[in-house]
Amino acid sequence: AGREPRIVRARTGRLDEVMLEEIPAAALAPGAGRAEVQAMLLEMAGTLGPELFTSQSRALMRRPDQQRALRNLRVRTLLICGEYDTICPPRRHEFLAELMPQARFRLIPGAGHLAPLEQPLLVSEALRDWLDAPR
Repeated sequence: AGREPRIVRARTGRLDEVMLEEIPAAALAPGAGRAEVQAMLLEMAGTLGPELFTSQSRALMRRPDQQRALRNLRVRTLLICGEYDTICPPRRHEFLAELMPQARFRLIPGAGHLAPLEQPLLVSEALRDWLDAPR
């Protein structure tokens, strides 16, 4: 229910404000880099625009529960989560990994919801390790 008012605000020139509500500072790792990550977030959102934000928000509003599909998934999967992520916390990622027979979970220290922006080297290392692991 909270998404529709944000969609309206995003479409009326307040996308930056909406993005800072969608991904608040508290969902990012603490420290000096937080402001830089927020600036990148706003730049990316501005480049993509309010129409894409609207499409993504509506897709999130309509998505069905996929737990059954995850239990039946038979492909290697890596779930990456920042330790400070309050939007999709580590415990939720661990739960999803437990549902999937071939999933691995990797916690990224010093990162929040935007781990690839906050800790790009650690995310790259996690991906490299996962890709190099025996299948």
